[in-house]
Parts: sequence; C-alpha cells; structure tokens
Amino acid sequence: MRVGASARLPLSGWLLAALMFSAAAQAAPGVVVEIDGLDDERLRHNVEAFLDIESAVGKPLPTDARVHWLHAQATAEIHAALEPFGYYSPQIDAELQRSDDGGWRAVYRIDAGQPVRVRDFDVVISGAAAQDAPFAALLDRQALHAGAVFEHSAWEDLKSALQGLATERGYFEARIERAEVIVDPDAGAADVHFHLDSGRRYRFGELSFRQDFLKDSLLRRYNRIKPGDPYDAAALIDLQSALNDADYFSTVELDAGPDRADGDVVPIDVRLEPRKRKRYDFGLGYGTDTGPRGRIGYQDRWVNSLGHKINSDLRVSTIKSTLSAEYVIPGNDPRTEQVAIRAGADYENSSTKWSQTAVIGISKQVQLTSAWQRIVALDEQVERFRQDNGDTETVALLIPSLSFTRLHADDKLNVKRGDRLTFKLRGAAEPLLSDLSFAQFSAGAKRVQPLGDDARLLVRLDAGTTWTSDLERLPTSIRFYAGGDNSVRGYAYESIGPRNAKGDVIGGKNTVVGSVEYEHRVVGDWSVASFVDAGDAFNDSMSLKIGAGIGLRWASPIGPIRLDLAHGFDDPGDAFRIHFTLGPDL
Repeated sequence: MRVGASARLPLSGWLLAALMFSAAAQAAPGVVVEIDGLDDERLRHNVEAFLDIESAVGKPLPTDARVHWLHAQATAEIHAALEPFGYYSPQIDAELQRSDDGGWRAVYRIDAGQPVRVRDFDVVISGAAAQDAPFAALLDRQALHAGAVFEHSAWEDLKSALQGLATERGYFEARIERAEVIVDPDAGAADVHFHLDSGRRYRFGELSFRQDFLKDSLLRRYNRIKPGDPYDAAALIDLQSALNDADYFSTVELDAGPDRADGDVVPIDVRLEPRKRKRYDFGLGYGTDTGPRGRIGYQDRWVNSLGHKINSDLRVSTIKSTLSAEYVIPGNDPRTEQVAIRAGADYENSSTKWSQTAVIGISKQVQLTSAWQRIVALDEQVERFRQDNGDTETVALLIPSLSFTRLHADDKLNVKRGDRLTFKLRGAAEPLLSDLSFAQFSAGAKRVQPLGDDARLLVRLDAGTTWTSDLERLPTSIRFYAGGDNSVRGYAYESIGPRNAKGDVIGGKNTVVGSVEYEHRVVGDWSVASFVDAGDAFNDSMSLKIGAGIGLRWASPIGPIRLDLAHGFDDPGDAFRIHFTLGPDL
C-alpha cells in the first residue's frame, strides 16, 4: 500500500460490519420490565403508563443509582395507577435483579385485590332543580351508585354531567356546596358526597330576528318558545335546526346566554344571513330503462317576503320527458306543513305506451312525525294516449288522492339499516268533471337489514289494484306495468302486463312485484350482490315472471350506483339484460 492512499472496504465488508453493529446493539445490556398478575388490560396499560422505569426500556443503560431510584418509586406508582379503577389495597412484590448481560430485570407481581365500592351515595340537588325530572333521570343513568365500584372517571363524569345539565336547563347561578369522596381502604368502601344548589331557573324572554328579507310573522311560526318558558338549551337547538332546514338561510346564529339576562329573563336574539335566492341544477345521466337523459332544475327560494317558493324541473330522455313546476306556500306550521300549486306535462313514447299528459292541481303536505308524511291532493289531468285497439283517446279526470309515506333510515344517502312504507288511494267519479270513474289503491314496502358488518339484505314488495267503469279508456298513466330496473330485472322496461290482439303490452288493473337481494362488501365502498325478482301486472289472473342475477355496487359520494346482469326466466324475459341505476335504496 502506498503512503497517502486511502483503503477501500469491499461491499461485503460493509454488510458484515453493519450486521455486527446490529447484533452488538441488540446484545447491549439494558432494562427489562415485567408486570405479572393483572388480567384486566385497563389496569395493565395504566400501570405501564405510570411506571417511570418503563422509560428506560430500549434505551442505553442508565447508571445503577438511576435504576435503583426508579425501582424504588415503582410501588407508589403502581398504587397511583390502580386507584383510579377502585383498587386501593393491592399486594405488590417488587424485585430488581441483575441480568446475565449486565443489565437490569425489574419484576412486579401484582395482586390488585378487591375494589373499593360505594357505600354512601350522598348526592343532593337543592334549589329549583330539586323538582326538575331530568336530574333524577340523569342520576338513574350514571355508572356511579351505591354498591358500584368506585372509579375516578365515573366520579368526574357525575360532576360534569350534573353541572352541564344545570347550565343547559338555565340554572346559571348553580353552585357546588360539597364535592368530596372519602375512601376507607380497610373497609373497602367509598363515601361519595356531592351537593349542588341550583338556585333559581332562568326563563326565556322576547325573541327578535335580525334580517331584512322575510316577514317576522313567517319566522315566528318556526319558533315554539314562548316568553316565560323555562330556559332550555334543547329548545334553542330545536329552533336553530328548524331555521336551518327552512332553506332560506346560509347562517343561523342564536344569542341567548346568561350575560344577556335582565334579572332571570334571557332574551333570544337570532341573526340570519340569506342563502342565494336562485338556484340552478343541471345533470346528465344514463339509465337502461330511459337511455341517455338530462335534467335542468330551477328554484327561487323566496318569491316574496312571505317565503313562497317556486320549483321547476325539466327532464328529458329518449322515451320519456317531463316538465313540472310548483308554487309552494309555507303552512301554519312551516316546519311540517306546506301547500303546493302545481302544473306539469309528460310525454312518453316507449315500446309499450304512447301518451301526452297535462296536469294542474293543488296539494297539502304534512309531516305527521319524524318518519310519517301525509299528502292530500286534487289534480285535473288530461291525457291523450293510444287505446288498446291502437286508436288515440283523450280522457279528462279530476283526481283526488291521499297518500301516506313512512321513511326511516340511519343514512338516507347510503342506507345500512332502514325501511320505507307507502300507501296511496286515488280515484275519479264520472259525474265530477271526469270522463270515467276509477278507484285505485297501491302500497309498497322495502326493508334494508344489515347482516353483520359487511353484508345487507334488501327485501321489496309492491302491490296495487284498480276498479274502473271503463278499462279500455283508462289512461296508461293510471294502469300498472312491470319489468325494468326498479321492478323485475331481466325484463325490458314495462314489458310485463296484459297484451292486446297485436301482442302489445297495454297495462293492467293489478300488480304485484317483489324482490330479495343479498349484498356483500368486498373492498372499501365496493360490494357484490345477487338477487331474485318476481312480479306481474294483470287484470284477472296473476302469472308471476321470475328474474335473477348478480350485480356490482359502489357506495359513491352521491349515492349508490348499481350495475346488474339479470336473466328473465319467463316470456318476455331476456337471456341476459344489463340494468344500470343510481340513487338511494329507500
């Protein structure tokens, strides 16, 4: 080797050196901590968190003095770690040993013993809240009670919950007179003392709105708080939610804090910022029933200071186009009631029907409960359609209708559990501005049931029946058809039903359609499905048509997207038919 030249280590030498360093590092003496005797993972994890000696594990070996000092603190730290769970008298065997490699091995054998239980549960609510039922209900729900294991977290939860409830219900002068726990480890008992003097309960004062585009008379119909009512934060949240749901406002802020009180009366100040008044919607899509389709929507959120609205919608596809508009008037209770004056026109030209329909009418919608909705309507309908014999006919009908809908779902966009029920009764009488008489009742039900974390069962049943004085002149929009994406898959759109002499489907007086579908998630938001559908549209005797197949599902941000491959087992079913749909399951 020449003087001044640098020596180069081959690659294999570097690898060997690295391995030797790694082995040396692994073999370096250190501190090992063992905890025995605690089967409850909560206790074990808390002991590990409290033990300072655990901080030396996996690090360079501390000095002997440091290790001995850490070990000496361990017994007190274990006591402190177990007490929050009610264990005040544990038996601890602590041992510190030199290990063969020169490090240290700390072993703690722990018998937690019996937990301390609540002996005297002395919780007293005085003042106006003593007669306020929610306080008694809260105490009934608490984990801390006589005979329960005394856990510190339950004690903190109790204090926090009572103070929070006092604030929510307007006891702004509430004060804690006593809050202590006396623990007797020898007796295995804890005496809990919490005394809360609520003082007086504040009341609501006058309500004022800060906005300049809607009449106060409309906004006050959303409010259910009366001056003098006892203060309740839940009532404020309810009012804020109702105003948000009204679709008029981008911002809803309520100021009703105790700092605004005059004596024990708290006025309510509501600040409202308007949303954009006009809204436009555009959409393009495709469905195997309709083919390519497009949509244009327009909404005027408030036509005037009374909060009246205009909604209009144009939908165009290769087989069916609709134009609709409605003028919506808030009801006496605008949260749950609205009246709509509506008009619309439909044009349909499919393989099974041809019709032109114009409708004008009025309806009243009432939200009966959080799930049930009722709609009463009266429509004047004029429909020009192709009769069973191929001739065209124009029929005018004055149709009153009554419908009830129940919808309950954990997530209305992507449902994991929920159900839908619908009932509708409608008809017309020939003497009352109608060219014929009919009465029709229809009902539908659908259930989405989870099967574990990754599967769902979807069951659907729809049925309807019609009486009419003249079946041949009954408009096609009132007849029943089956087959298609949302009916019996494996069959073309509305291809199932009674036929005329030419073999054309003309629709029937009755229908029954059912479906059972199993869906299983495979990865992320993707699922596979298998299904069996059955149904018929008929006049006198039913002959169920069966369809079955498999499908792919994607729970997209805009709702479920479904792609199905189905086989129709009966005439006029297809050997294989693709169905593509988008939208909520309920």
